[in-house]
Amino acid sequence: MRTIRAWGFALFLLLLPRAGFALDPARAITQYSVQTWFAKDGLPQNSVHAIYEDPDGYMWFGTEEGLTRFDGAHFTTFNQVTPALDGGFWIGSLNGGLAHYKDGTFTQRGHELGLENNAVRPAFEDGRGGLWVGTVGGGLVLLRQGRATAYTQRDGIPSDIVRGIVKDEDGSLWLGTAEGLCRFRDGKGVAYTTRDGLPDNTVMSLYRDRGGVLWVGTLGGLSRYADGHFTNYRRADGLPDDGVYALCEDRAGTLWIGTEGGLCRYSRGVFSSLTAKEGLSGDRIRSIREDREGSLWVGTFGGGLTRLQDGKFLNYTTREGLVHDGVGPVIQDRTGGIWLGTRGGGLSRYKDGAFVSYTTKNGLASDLVESLCEDHTGAIWIGTFGGGLSRFKDGTFTTLTPSGPGRNVVTTMHEDRQGNLWIGYNGGGLDRYKDGKFTSYTTADGLAHNMVRDLFEDRDGALWIGTVGGGISRLEGGRFTSYSTSNGFPYDVIGCITQDSQGTMWFGTLGGGLVRFRDGKFRQITTRDGLFDDTVYSILEDTEGNFWMSCNVGVSRVSLAQLDDFADGKIPKVTALSFGEADGMRSRECNGNSPGALRANDGRLWFSTLGGAAVIDPNHIPFNRRPPPVLVERVIADGKPLKSKGTMHVPPGKGALEFQYAALSYLAPERVRFRYRLEGFDRDWVEAGTRRVAYYTNIPPGRYTFRVLACNNDGVWSADGASAALELAPHFYQTYGFLGLCVAAIAMSGVWWHRSRVRRLTQKAEKLRALVDERTRAKEALAESNRKLELALSELHRAQETLVQQERLRALGQMASGVTHDFNNALTPIVGYTDFLLVRTQILDDREKTLEYLKNINMAAKDAANVVKRLREFYRPHDEKEVFPVVALDAIVRQSIAMTQPKWKDQALVEGVTIEVKSELAITPLLSGNEADLREMLTNLIFNAVDAMPEGGSITLRTRVEGTFVVLEVSDTGTGMTDEVRQRCLEPFFTTKGAEGTGLGLPMVYGIVCRHGGTITIDSAPGKGATFQIKLPAKAIPAREKGAEAPPPAPELRSLRVLVVDDEPRVLSLVQDYLVADHHSVETATDGRDGLDKLRTGKFDLIVTDRTMPKMTGDQLAVAAKRLRPETPIVLLTGFGELMSDHDERPEGVDLIVSKPITLAALRAAMTRVIAA
Repeated sequence: MRTIRAWGFALFLLLLPRAGFALDPARAITQYSVQTWFAKDGLPQNSVHAIYEDPDGYMWFGTEEGLTRFDGAHFTTFNQVTPALDGGFWIGSLNGGLAHYKDGTFTQRGHELGLENNAVRPAFEDGRGGLWVGTVGGGLVLLRQGRATAYTQRDGIPSDIVRGIVKDEDGSLWLGTAEGLCRFRDGKGVAYTTRDGLPDNTVMSLYRDRGGVLWVGTLGGLSRYADGHFTNYRRADGLPDDGVYALCEDRAGTLWIGTEGGLCRYSRGVFSSLTAKEGLSGDRIRSIREDREGSLWVGTFGGGLTRLQDGKFLNYTTREGLVHDGVGPVIQDRTGGIWLGTRGGGLSRYKDGAFVSYTTKNGLASDLVESLCEDHTGAIWIGTFGGGLSRFKDGTFTTLTPSGPGRNVVTTMHEDRQGNLWIGYNGGGLDRYKDGKFTSYTTADGLAHNMVRDLFEDRDGALWIGTVGGGISRLEGGRFTSYSTSNGFPYDVIGCITQDSQGTMWFGTLGGGLVRFRDGKFRQITTRDGLFDDTVYSILEDTEGNFWMSCNVGVSRVSLAQLDDFADGKIPKVTALSFGEADGMRSRECNGNSPGALRANDGRLWFSTLGGAAVIDPNHIPFNRRPPPVLVERVIADGKPLKSKGTMHVPPGKGALEFQYAALSYLAPERVRFRYRLEGFDRDWVEAGTRRVAYYTNIPPGRYTFRVLACNNDGVWSADGASAALELAPHFYQTYGFLGLCVAAIAMSGVWWHRSRVRRLTQKAEKLRALVDERTRAKEALAESNRKLELALSELHRAQETLVQQERLRALGQMASGVTHDFNNALTPIVGYTDFLLVRTQILDDREKTLEYLKNINMAAKDAANVVKRLREFYRPHDEKEVFPVVALDAIVRQSIAMTQPKWKDQALVEGVTIEVKSELAITPLLSGNEADLREMLTNLIFNAVDAMPEGGSITLRTRVEGTFVVLEVSDTGTGMTDEVRQRCLEPFFTTKGAEGTGLGLPMVYGIVCRHGGTITIDSAPGKGATFQIKLPAKAIPAREKGAEAPPPAPELRSLRVLVVDDEPRVLSLVQDYLVADHHSVETATDGRDGLDKLRTGKFDLIVTDRTMPKMTGDQLAVAAKRLRPETPIVLLTGFGELMSDHDERPEGVDLIVSKPITLAALRAAMTRVIAA
């Protein structure tokens, strides 16, 4: 295999007709869009000696380090003869001979045909089966029917170094040699040298144009040969250099000349040049070629590769005479001249293809121009950055300096229809200039913000002011009306303002998108809605009803009808078409000066950018109508490439496929999009975007066709695209034969399995019948046993309920005896002191003594009430659904000790036994618990301890805190328990007390502990007493803040008229005395009927009634009273008050229930509560 390291010095193709646009000759040569490639971009080397576009559309470049192929995205270099490509052409090299490329195969032809010198420059096929080859040192060689015939200086050729071959219309060949030009015909040559008019005898290139003129490039200049005469052109005539190495004529008839000093264009008799200073990759040109899309490719010596093309945009930069590339504001004056302010270079005026520039040297206030405006006199006003305001009239600049802070940066200007010049500043607000005087407007006058960005006068004459940070202001009739985010405007930073052809106002913002104002409503459109960018520097409307908008990342076009439809809610999104460097813009970064864009009189749109002024004609945008050629370049199956001819056969594998494809469009290859489909697998087309490879995995065996389509930069799709057919062979286990064997084997196995199954089922059926008979008998016996067990369980439940009730009654009986004792003790001081006062009436004169007796009587009465309360709380039933309130364990311990005192103290003393109860209570947190249950638990533990000490002893109750638990211990010094008794004492019905015990006391304790989420442990030994340890979870209760104010005292009541009803005279008298003492007016009744009669004849503010009374109860009285006087509150005073509260019982008509006995304070509180409600 021979390398083709230096192949490609010449690529010669069989020419095919091509169509497309040529480079516009009307443009300056510097205005073409330029793109360059170097070795760092994929070229094998930076010297490109030959360029060729093959019939498939690939671009081929011959370099000194090999031949490379370009598809618009990637370079593929061939350093060896490789049978991997399509197409057909000849490749000649200085040291590799001659090779032919056809049907994907390179073939060495020089050695086979016996060429004496294989250094080849040009090759030409004459159409009659002959191939003419120019060599370096071997003259001209004709290859025909496997034979080689050489023509040298002996045959009249001036030199054996032949660098060019061109066919004339008469069939002769023009040869460019190292010693002159030669016309070769019928085996003989006629030489033309400097004696005949050539500028130099060293001919480097030849080209015959479409008019039949022969162009000859030499080291001494360019020569035109026509009608037997030479016309020469040198540097003095406009060539950049006299060394001419390449020639090419494009479709427009323009002659392109590659020289040692740059690229030269010859059009309409004028030479113009493009060099590395204007963007060319290098000045030493070696090859030129036009592709089918009209782009011009230029290869250089050591300078890489350049492509020239017409962009959609035309640029005016310093290359065309603009004073500075950073363009700011742009306007057109009444004479048609275009004025462009720049960001540091001053001011330029463009007219008739030429620029005239002005700077501070000419009197301009500053070279940083921010805004431009022409007034009705034709004067140009220039707003600058830092220099204030300049006026240009009749060739002279005048500087005006408005007074006041922030007025040296003029951001925008506008002359209204009355001749007022409005001037906006970067922080200085707004000025009106008229008759040589400035009138200022700021936020103090109603302006939205002092940083003014844009000014616009609408059709009605109103002036709109766009600000940076304050939204929009509208000045009409001397008054400002402002719109901002505070009153409905979507975004406060304004970029530009315009009014469309229908009269609708539009606002471009710097970050908030586009805003429409119609019928008093604002509607915002952003990138979420399809807009290209949320920054809008300028807005232009073309004649086709489109908005053109500039921003930091390019220019976009949107249909105005679409914008309106979206704003009206008719469509979900708008479609924006964007433009950037790929469309010819020298820089896509636009500037937001005022105005930053212009629609000129000729309809062209001018946009200011950091790379000059970008101009586009919206009515004549170049459109690429040529769909790109599409090729499937490579198919890889299971990691191995396949030959691409015909149907590709894939051996059995994993079914992993990779398709590499390309679309050969070079105008904007980054915008070429693809869609593909694997027929036989994909149901629909797969949108691949710009991706140039498709992957598939686990594709089953079968026949498939991969198809791929592509569209060019302007969205034109190829009709047929490219395809690749392939067939994936199955593994042996995927074939029909293997499948048939498997089916047969399965069928035979199924027959065998069926017969075995039937045999086993028959055996099982016999066993099952025997088992059913046996289990039927067992079922009948089991049913009888279940009946007897259910009967026994029912009797057990009844016995359990009886024993539980007996246990409760036993505990209640033991407490009842103590309650009787306590109640008699409480009555003793009451009866004694009152009897003493009745007998010894003189004691009443002693105030202190009387007061002491009354205090003792009151305390004894309260003790008697507490005795009854304790008995009720003990027997209150447990509510399973009750949510536990917060309780204090220490208080419950003390209550339990007091409640059980008749058992451990009084009864024990009667029996001659002394029992001491001690408490060691720590400060413990609160618990979530049921007080009644916890008291019952402690009562049972204390009673159990008393029963365990028949000879007396001591009981100790302790509390402490362990982590998040409160620990309660109940210890006694009794007889203790054995391990067996200790382990079983919590079991229901287990007892060691014989007939006196029920065996339910301690199990009840265990149940209460479990319901509270606690645990219980017992430590005991015979003769050493017992300790019951109970752990209950503490509840975190936030402590009341120190210094918190106490609840305010109840407000003092006004004097009320009260009806008191009670059948007990002493209670009636007591309540009456309470009320009279508080200055209330009181009426009394001894039963409900009497009270109802008094209610009918009088009006009362409050009714206080007993519940249980003859003739009419308190409940009945409440119902009747509410019907008669619904506004009068009723208080039910009864001895069943707490019991009623426990059961949430409140009779109809009753507003509040109060328990007896009643105190003055309790009565006051009850009255305050109902009166306030």
